[in-house]
This record gives sequence, C-alpha cells and structure tokens, in this order.
Amino acid sequence: MPNREDIQLLLKGRESWDRRREQQKTEWIPDLSQADVTTLLEEAGRVTSDGKFDLRGYDLSTADFSGAILNQVDLSEASLSYSYFAEARLDQANLTDAVCQWTRFDGAQLHASKLINADLENARLANAMLREADLTDAYCHMTDFRNADLTNGKLRRAQLISAILIGANFSGCELWRAIILSKPEPMWQHREVSGIENIRVESV
Repeated sequence: MPNREDIQLLLKGRESWDRRREQQKTEWIPDLSQADVTTLLEEAGRVTSDGKFDLRGYDLSTADFSGAILNQVDLSEASLSYSYFAEARLDQANLTDAVCQWTRFDGAQLHASKLINADLENARLANAMLREADLTDAYCHMTDFRNADLTNGKLRRAQLISAILIGANFSGCELWRAIILSKPEPMWQHREVSGIENIRVESV
C-alpha cells in the first residue's frame, strides 16, 4: 500500500517534492505502490493542455510504483532511475526524454506509451506489454526486453546495443530501423597477415 504522506507530497507539486528530495536524498524511498496516481492527479486538477496528468520533470528516482496506475500520466523529462514499476499500468503514458537507467518495468503495461529519446540503459522490461509504444531515438543499451510484446511499436533510430531480446515479439516493428550495433562492421575488409610481407587477405 502507498505511503499517505508520499501521495500528499506528490500532489502538492514538484517544488515541494524536490525540496524533500534535496533534504533526504539518500534515505527517502517514496512508496506509491498500488496507488491510482491517474485518479489522484485528475481529482487534484493536475492536467496538462493535451489531457495528460502532470508529473513532468519530477525526480522519482528509487520510488516504488509497483502495481500503481499511471495511465496517461505525463512523465516527460522525469528522473526514474532505479525506480520500481513492476506490474504498473502506464498505458498512453508520456516518458519522452525520461531518464530510466536501471528502472524495473517487469510485467508493466505500456500500451501506446511514448518513450521517445528516453534513456533506458540497463532498464528491465521483461514481460512488459509495449504494443504500439513509440521508442523513437530511445537509448536501450543493455536493456532487458525478454518476452516483452512490442507489436507494432516504433523503433526508428532506437539504440538496442547489447539489449536482451530473447523471446520478445517485434511483429510489425520494422526492427531494421533500429540501431543494433554500436560500430557496424563493413561487409569485407583487408587484413594484414603478420609475418608475411606484402600479402593481403580479404575476408567476408
């Protein structure tokens, strides 16, 4: 269950939240597990011009949102590193430019969410539902997508370098638009053979 004080502080506004963050940077681990954040923000009138629920730019690192409801919440430019979103519902959420290093999204629902230019390095999205999610320009180095469903997702220029893709469903994703290798190797190259002068070997 969520911590009532943490919920009240979240709804109070980013300035109050960040002040607490600054005062208790290491010892405070916000507990918003199982909270219906979408409804709470709606009731508090925290709605953006495009109808999203506003948590833009918040420092939510290390927070526990496991099982929470964050459908249509705007988390753009938020710091979510080391946060826990296992089994959370983030359908149509906006995580554009969010920092999600080492964030846990195991089994989370992210249908039609925006992760444009998000930093997902070492994030875990195993068994997550990412149908129609937009990961354009997302940085996914060492990201764990095991058994995730990315059907009809957008991966244009997404950097999937060393990402774990075992069992993931990329149907309709145009995976070829993503960047899989950090330094693409040429189809063939000349290699010098040591110990033998003036001889080259062409390898494919």
